[in-house]
Amino acid sequence: SPGHAACLRTGVALAPEAAASVSMVAGRMAHLRVQPNAAVTVAQSLNASPPSGLVWSVTTTASPSSSAAIRAGGAIEGLLSSVQALRADGSPAPVVSQDPWLAALAGKAPDRRFAMWMGVAPSVFQRYASVVTLQCPAQGCADALSSVVSQRPGGTVWVRGTLRLERPITLGSPQEPVLIVAEEGVVLEPPGSQIVGVVVLPALQLSPAAPTPVVAGNGSIQGALVSLGALGGLSGQAWPSVRFDPDVISRVLTDHGEWVRVPGGWRDY
Repeated sequence: SPGHAACLRTGVALAPEAAASVSMVAGRMAHLRVQPNAAVTVAQSLNASPPSGLVWSVTTTASPSSSAAIRAGGAIEGLLSSVQALRADGSPAPVVSQDPWLAALAGKAPDRRFAMWMGVAPSVFQRYASVVTLQCPAQGCADALSSVVSQRPGGTVWVRGTLRLERPITLGSPQEPVLIVAEEGVVLEPPGSQIVGVVVLPALQLSPAAPTPVVAGNGSIQGALVSLGALGGLSGQAWPSVRFDPDVISRVLTDHGEWVRVPGGWRDY
C-alpha cells in the first residue's frame, strides 16, 4: 500500500494504532540463608585430632561478643590442645560445644538441615541455573574448579565426592568469594591451596555407608567452613587453617543467589 511504501522509503515507522507492554520484577534469592557466626560451624560432633605435633589454626576477626572460633551442636572430641583458636589480636577465642541452636538443627533429617541453611531442598538447589555441578575425581579437581569459578563469577559450585585441591591454587578472592557445597568433605593438600569464601558440607547421607565429612590438608579457608553433620579428619593428615572473615561472608550472602520472579511482579497490559 502507499503507506507501506512510504515507510520503506523513509525508514520512519507509521504511528502505532495500539501498544502493549510486558514487564517482570525479579529479585535475587540468596543461596546461603543462615549467616555463619564462627570460623567453623558443625551441626553434630567434631573430632578435632590433627597428627601429634601439629596444630589446627582457627581464627576469627569478628567482634569479641560473637568471636567464637568453633561452634558445634554436639561434643568436641580429640586433643583440644592441638587446636589453636585465636582472635585477630592473638587472644584466645571461644570453642563452643553443645550449642543449643545447632543441637536442635542436628536432630532434624539431613534434607531439612540443608533447607534451613540454603533455603530449599538439596534436589531443588542443584537444579538452579546459578549452580554448577562438578564431579571431583580422587586425584583432585583443582583445574576444573578454577575454570568453573573464573567462568561463572557469582555462581555456586556443587562438588560431588570430596573437594580435593591437589596443587596450590586460590579459588575466589575477597572481592569475588566462592560458595561451594562439597558432598563428602574438603581436602586442601599442599600449602598455598586456598579457598576464599564459604564451604558447606551438606552431610546428606547419600548411601548407608556414606562417610563422615572430612577436612584435611595444609591449605587454608578464608571465610567460613560449615558442616551440617559431623566433621572429622583423615588419619595422619594435617587440618587446613580456617579464618573467619565477615566481609567475605557478607559478599557471599549478597552476591550468590538465584534470580526469581517476585510474586505479583508480572505485568502484561
